[in-house]
Amino acid sequence: GGGVIGVEMAAIYSALGSSVTIVEATDKLLPQMDTELGKYIGKAFAGNGIRIYTSAKGERILPSEDGNRLIIDTAEGQKEIIFDKLLVATGRRPNTAGIGLENIGVKIERGIVTDEYMRTSVPKVWASGDVNGKMMLAHKAYREADAAVSDMLGQPVKVRYDSIPEAVYTLPEVASVGAKEGDVPGAEVRKIPASFSARYVAESASRDGFIKTVSLNGRLIGIQLAVPYATEIASSAAMMIELGMTADEVGKLCFPHPSVSELLLI
Repeated sequence: GGGVIGVEMAAIYSALGSSVTIVEATDKLLPQMDTELGKYIGKAFAGNGIRIYTSAKGERILPSEDGNRLIIDTAEGQKEIIFDKLLVATGRRPNTAGIGLENIGVKIERGIVTDEYMRTSVPKVWASGDVNGKMMLAHKAYREADAAVSDMLGQPVKVRYDSIPEAVYTLPEVASVGAKEGDVPGAEVRKIPASFSARYVAESASRDGFIKTVSLNGRLIGIQLAVPYATEIASSAAMMIELGMTADEVGKLCFPHPSVSELLLI
């Protein structure tokens, strides 16, 4: 799999000296994220010797004396990959079966159906975390749990999913908050080359990093990060979107220099 878990595991095993091959069923890495983030990771991985097959599916495994063989179907026909270990990272499903939810009438679709306050279809029953099938992320679960408890105490606070960052801990890192390019008709998209940052130029051999912003009616609704420290900078990006800041308001902030995060101010 070439989703978040697949690419993160590929990155760490490659860094530890393993020969790694990724087999992804869709036509790109990180299919749920901005297309350019997947391309950025793919280029970096290829440069580090990671083999990548997209639009490919595993068909069968054939044991042999010189190692297990995985047969995959690709656009160019079948190929054979010799491997020692196989990691299956092809998606997850909420674990909701066998706990009696059907006995009390809790509505389940892809997961437990919840609103922005974590309320389910049954009064006095809340659901937070992976069980509701929304953005299966640990920090999202923390935020939802906080919202659920607040609602229990009569202090309802909505969960803003558009300002929850998605972080990909690869080498290099990428991150995303809110809307992607193409998500919202009429939105303005700006792409800022990371080479505008002196620290990026000093620390990175690559020159293809970038930050992409998506704005609607002047307000930031999405930020994509393909730069060093992306998973740290994503916190600032999330705050900007949560607060509904405009590009002018962001430009009046003062960030440390030299830093990669300064790119958000351009």
